Amino acid sequence: MKSATARRWIHKQQNRARPASKKHVQALESQVNSLELSIQDLASADDATRSRLLAGISSSSPPSYQPHPQPASQPLMVDDHVPSAASGSPSESGDLVLARAREGRMCKLAAARKASQFYGGTSLFMQLSETTPPNPQQLAGPSESPGERRLGPDTETTHNDNMGYQAFHLQPKDETCRQLMATFFQTVFQYNMCVYREYFLRDYHAESGPYYSDTLMFSICAVGASISQEPTLRALLPVFLKRAGAMVFESLELPDLTTLQSLIILGHLEIGQGRSSKGWLFCGMAFRLTHEMGLHLDPGNWTNSKSESSVDREILRRVYWAVFIVNKQMSLYFGRPPALYPHEANVRNTYSVFP
Repeated sequence: MKSATARRWIHKQQNRARPASKKHVQALESQVNSLELSIQDLASADDATRSRLLAGISSSSPPSYQPHPQPASQPLMVDDHVPSAASGSPSESGDLVLARAREGRMCKLAAARKASQFYGGTSLFMQLSETTPPNPQQLAGPSESPGERRLGPDTETTHNDNMGYQAFHLQPKDETCRQLMATFFQTVFQYNMCVYREYFLRDYHAESGPYYSDTLMFSICAVGASISQEPTLRALLPVFLKRAGAMVFESLELPDLTTLQSLIILGHLEIGQGRSSKGWLFCGMAFRLTHEMGLHLDPGNWTNSKSESSVDREILRRVYWAVFIVNKQMSLYFGRPPALYPHEANVRNTYSVFP
């Protein structure tokens, strides 16, 4: 009898000392976020809307935030939040927590297209739609400028034909390409650290090597053209984008490190140009290639790692961590699940290659 009493006492003490579960903490965070959003709605609503919102709040459970319905005049249908929970109380299961963690908006693209886009709770799209009434430019993508992309059957199609797409005649060593490459490295290289500049330039001048390819060069030139201050160079953006994209698809049969780097660079650029789906897919292919190439495993642990220099191994580590960061940025920006997880990798931290 004493033994049973002792066991019950020990079990009670263990439960008392056990920290709150992750699901419980997430549930509390979700409830707080829901209440904050409801308060913001009440503060900005007129009297009639405020009365309707207050009437819809149940006294037995915290209110679940519901966005305002979209005006019928919008060419894009936006569903209200993804269902936040199945019926039942939060204590029944973790379903409520998981559902609210995936809270977001499903955008159904108009008319002739059977397509939709999901933006999760962390996406910039959600933040913009909470502060200002949605308009076609915002619904098409947070980073777009008016006139750059329109909603409808032609959304996210191939680039326009303004340049005629005459035969691509530019070569990597041409002055135009060198100027665009310089613009890239002088202006936005720090945001594209998946490329190791010193070894890229080394192989570029040598016209051979594992860290250079024409595909990567033209991807870099496309970014340089997009930010160039010279109208004649900026007009070359669709030409370089088309050429780099075609070369990327050709290289997918036998991809290498520069293919992965090109996909990351082009993915960023496509999203910046308002073609979010294409950019998301380019980056997604890069994340898949990261696993295929084994970059999530530290190169120092490979059986043939002794045949590579310490700089080569360090470059692989830097590429992995650059892709990992891009993956997290994209997941937060769009509010979608990531593809790379820390527990799946054992890549060491990077260090300075040169003293």
